[in-house]
Amino acid sequence: MASKSFTNGFRPRRALVAGGAVAVFLMGVLFGGMASLTLWPQQQDPFNLMQAELPGDAQTPDVSPENNMQAVGGDRTVCVLDTTQVEWISAFSACGHECVESDTESAVGMTLEELKSTYADYEVRMFTTAKVKLKRELMGYCPKHYVLLLDHGTVCVKRTDPDTFLPYVVMEIPIEIDALDEETRAELEVGIPFDSLEQINAFFESLES
Repeated sequence: MASKSFTNGFRPRRALVAGGAVAVFLMGVLFGGMASLTLWPQQQDPFNLMQAELPGDAQTPDVSPENNMQAVGGDRTVCVLDTTQVEWISAFSACGHECVESDTESAVGMTLEELKSTYADYEVRMFTTAKVKLKRELMGYCPKHYVLLLDHGTVCVKRTDPDTFLPYVVMEIPIEIDALDEETRAELEVGIPFDSLEQINAFFESLES
């Protein structure tokens, strides 16, 4: 009876322990499989998750004219628009003054290279779809000045035309060259700038006094 009681009491306990070990093993396999299923998509194609986070139009850059501001030396395919502000700068070496004109029509539709080849006497200082600057250096005085000078033996007053920037004779002064001292003649050969005709009259009055 004691032996039977021992046997009956022992075997169910072994079965319970064995059954528990099998259950733990199956649970481990089950959870391991679920974990692998959860992680598998991330390992299989990680780029899908990265692309999903991007906005729909993030891969399409904005190439509108407002955001396509190209400076000199940038994208040469950009051209002058009819809304572009174009400045033409003429700098005069004798007085150091500049004349600035605004004219978009003469440059509209041109690229940087076309602008350089068409207006070779200008240097392109700025080139964007918003603003273009071209500059050239000219000899002589700007249109604001009257220049008193000796031209082919005649004392005359010249001025630069504001439209063509070419010099023209305003008037000739009937004065004997021999009556002028050597220093004055040397100044007239180079040209003496004045801001008005009244200043030229004052200059001759000072010579007579």
